[in-house]
Amino acid sequence: MAAILALTMIAAVFTAQPASATEDSFSCTATITFDEAVVSWSSLPAAETYVIYRTVESRPQAWRGRTSDTSFTDSGWMNYGLVDYAVAPRSAAGAVGAPTPCTRVTPGTPIPACVVLTVPGPGGASFQVAMNTTGAFRYAIYRSVEGSPFYYRGATGPAVNEVEPLPTISYQDLVRSTDTKHLVVPRYADGTLGPVTECESPAAMDPLPACRVGTDGGGVEVVWDRAVRPLPVFGELQLVYVISRSVDGGPMYWRGRTTGTSFDDTPRGVMRYQVQVRSILTGIPISAPVTCT
Repeated sequence: MAAILALTMIAAVFTAQPASATEDSFSCTATITFDEAVVSWSSLPAAETYVIYRTVESRPQAWRGRTSDTSFTDSGWMNYGLVDYAVAPRSAAGAVGAPTPCTRVTPGTPIPACVVLTVPGPGGASFQVAMNTTGAFRYAIYRSVEGSPFYYRGATGPAVNEVEPLPTISYQDLVRSTDTKHLVVPRYADGTLGPVTECESPAAMDPLPACRVGTDGGGVEVVWDRAVRPLPVFGELQLVYVISRSVDGGPMYWRGRTTGTSFDDTPRGVMRYQVQVRSILTGIPISAPVTCT
C-alpha cells in the first residue's frame, strides 16, 4: 500500500498543480540551422530537469538528452530543418510530464513561390519542382507520396559558374503517384535555413488554344495563340515558345524558340510541328507540347 501511495504522489507532481505551474503554460522553441539546433523553453517550479526529444521526417520521437538548464544544443546534420523537438519536465521524484512540441524557428529567407509541374517525356512523365530563388546556397526537396511522411529527395542550387543567380530553378523528380506533395527548404551559405515551404500543385497551364501551320510566301509559318495563364513562379515576360518539327514521319527535333506567337521555317517534305511553353531563363517546361494543325 505504501508503494502504491508513493507512486500516486509522484504522478501527481505534474497533474495536480494549478494550470499556471504545469505544462499548460510550458512553451519552447527550436532555432534550427543546417548543423545545429538550439532548443529553449520556459521554466517550471516543479521541474528539476527537462527531457529533450527529437523527431526526424515524422519518424518516432527519440530521446536526445536531459538537462537542468532551460536550453539544449543539439548538433549534427539537421536534415535541412525537417526536424521537430519536444521538451518534457521531470520532477525530482522522477515523474515525467507530457512532451510539449517546440515551435520550429528557421531565420533564413523563405522562397516566394514553389509549384510542381507534371511534364511528359520520352521515358514517361516527371515532376518539375520549380521555385523562385532567394540567393540560397542549396534548396532541399522533400516528398510525400499518398499521405506518407516527407522524405528527402535531393537538393538543387545555382551553378558554381553563375555570374547572376537565376530567378527560377527546378528539381526533376520521378512520378510515383498523382497523390504527391513536395516541400522545399532553402539553405544559405552561413548555415541558416529558411522556413519549410509546401509547393503548390496547380492544374497544368492552359494549353495553347490553337496552333496552326500555314504558308508565308515560299516558306512555312507556324502561328499560335499566346499562353493565357502563367504559373505564379513564372512571370509573363519570362515565357518562351519552343518549336519542334518532324519531317516525313520522323522524330521531333528542336527548330527554334521565340517570345512571339509565330515562327517562320523552310519547307521540307511532309512536316509536323509542336509548340511548348518554357521558362525563358532556365528552360523549365511549363506546358506539354501542343501539335499544330
